[in-house]
Amino acid sequence: MGTKSETVQGFDVDKSITRALLYIEDGKTAEADELLDKVIDEDPQNENAYIAKLLIEANVTDMNELIDSDVVIFDSKNLKRAIRFAPEELKKQLENIKLENIYRNACSKYEKATTDIEYDEAKSLFERIPDYKESSVYSAECIQKGKQSRIEATYAEAKNLVDSSSQVTSESINKLNQAIQKFETIIDYQDSAQQIELCKTKLDKLTADVNQKKKKASKIRIFAGAALIVAIAGFLAAKYIVIPMSHYNNAVSMMDSGNYDAAIKEFTELGTYKDSAEKIKECDYRRAESYYSENDYENAGSYYGKLIGYKDSQDKFNECEYKIAESYFSAGDYEQASDHFENVISYSDSQDRYNESIYRLAQPYYDKKDLDHSNPLYEKIKGYKDSEKRIHYHEWQAATCTEPKTCKTCGETEGEALGHTGTTKCTRCGETLFETLSFEGTGKDVVSGINLPEGKYAFTITSTSGFVRYGTGYFFSVWFHPNISNQYGDEIKELLENAVYEKDTTNTSTAFYNGSSNDGHLEVDCQNCSWSITIEAR
Repeated sequence: MGTKSETVQGFDVDKSITRALLYIEDGKTAEADELLDKVIDEDPQNENAYIAKLLIEANVTDMNELIDSDVVIFDSKNLKRAIRFAPEELKKQLENIKLENIYRNACSKYEKATTDIEYDEAKSLFERIPDYKESSVYSAECIQKGKQSRIEATYAEAKNLVDSSSQVTSESINKLNQAIQKFETIIDYQDSAQQIELCKTKLDKLTADVNQKKKKASKIRIFAGAALIVAIAGFLAAKYIVIPMSHYNNAVSMMDSGNYDAAIKEFTELGTYKDSAEKIKECDYRRAESYYSENDYENAGSYYGKLIGYKDSQDKFNECEYKIAESYFSAGDYEQASDHFENVISYSDSQDRYNESIYRLAQPYYDKKDLDHSNPLYEKIKGYKDSEKRIHYHEWQAATCTEPKTCKTCGETEGEALGHTGTTKCTRCGETLFETLSFEGTGKDVVSGINLPEGKYAFTITSTSGFVRYGTGYFFSVWFHPNISNQYGDEIKELLENAVYEKDTTNTSTAFYNGSSNDGHLEVDCQNCSWSITIEAR
């Protein structure tokens, strides 16, 4: 689950969700559901609350168990809202749970299917996820097996009619005629053509026998026990015909008047009487039709979805989902629109509408250069419009002292430059940060206003001819006073003193200084000579 944590007007949402999850672990789902309703009242976009309610639906205690759940949750409103409000990574996980849940339920229906209607139900689910796992393969197999199942069922029904037509009665004649009609619809299956001929031969003989029996029949009147027979017949008729028929007619009347719940209850109690099972479906179908006529496509689609295989329920379900999707699309809710278009991806232009929904959903992220959100969306519709061109994954080049983190391919930057470290020379990139100072003069002089950051420096001192002679040579002295406030104290640095040089030559010496200088100055003592001093960072 997500990690969002917040307190809304004194109500601690995060702690309430944690408490609800503990209730779920302890099997107290009613308490958990009630607490989660309060969370949603306070924070209706909290994806964790919807995930917790989804755990209750699926009868599991942890989100990781949802992927293996066989409970039908793929159309759950809680799942849809959790996906809608979840951050991107969690959204992917939930979408995968939805796909797997559809796939598992489709596979379950496929494995249990024995009739064409059941195969059609499984096919409808596989068609919702055509690119997931083996869905397209299973969908094709459902079509083939459904067709085969219809043929086998028709053959079996025809054979049963033939086998039950052994008595010399008009009913047997009717059964043989029905059998012939069924064999004719599958004339290329097994020995259907041969069975038709056998039925016709048997029908001719049976018709002749029935006619002969009618001629020989005599009226037999039995007076003794007539009252008893009538009484018994009346009792049996009341029990097995009159009473069930009364309930049946009453249920039909309730269905016709729109009282579907009461009608379904009656038809359910009637069990196998007449077409009670079909009438239950008809009740739900009419209820769906009623919702549909009122433009309530959510409820209509819910009932049509339960009736896949009955009448035109599949087409109506598709149409409802499409209209719901269009409604969300018109309202600008492209995420919900894409979910519903995806549910009926093979219907009408749902694929194109799904693509456009995803494209519009991605647009604001793309405009904000939020590639973490836009890229996965464009990946879903690579071949649509310019989606593939819009997919971009940054190739980041690390930030340097002077440049921020930068994408090599598009030039987008993130954050700020790191900035130099150190004083005279950057310890990260090695760039010299101190600009060389140069001074020159003649004779005795003082150079002031020298400021040096903490570091290591080389003083290069060059002098030319014109020294004052002292004994056997000439002297040249230089002192550096780093701090003007203490220029005559311990901080005076003797760089060059009483150096003896040859006359009329250029002499160069280098002295080194470690430290800093705050408005310091150089004191030069050089009689009648020219000099220059350069200060460089080491």
